[in-house]
Amino acid sequence: EGFTNSVMRAAAHAGKLLLVTQVLAAAQSAAYAVLAFAGSPPLGAIYAVALVGFAPAVGRLTSDRDLVAAMAGDGPPPDAVVVHRVRPFSFLFYSGWPVVYKVTEEEYRAALTRPGRVLVLTKDSRLDSLPATDPPLQLREIARNHRHVLYERQPR
Repeated sequence: EGFTNSVMRAAAHAGKLLLVTQVLAAAQSAAYAVLAFAGSPPLGAIYAVALVGFAPAVGRLTSDRDLVAAMAGDGPPPDAVVVHRVRPFSFLFYSGWPVVYKVTEEEYRAALTRPGRVLVLTKDSRLDSLPATDPPLQLREIARNHRHVLYERQPR
């Protein structure tokens, strides 16, 4: 139940982010149309609309799309992605894969040791705080970006 709830919360948040992005893009287009037909629009208004145009560029800086692309070429889709102490919303949006996020330590441990292909999305600095498993996890780095590192659990 905790796993399903965490997936649903993350998916709802990703959907909200997409809606906000689309609303901003539509508002920017409407503002440019108004300015285009205004005759001599104020310079400040043009700059303000252009500033909104930088939002997609900033979005690329906070995106995990590159990790999903790297993962897609590295094998079959995972059975689970364990997200440890990072925000997975961009990763979830681009991948659509089920994530284990903000659950109890026992649920993390169960997800890390479950059968099948398991990925771990975290930061280098937080890898040591993963719940201990018996035997210890063997992780292989698949990809990294300026925000996160994506690992695959190796067979035992």
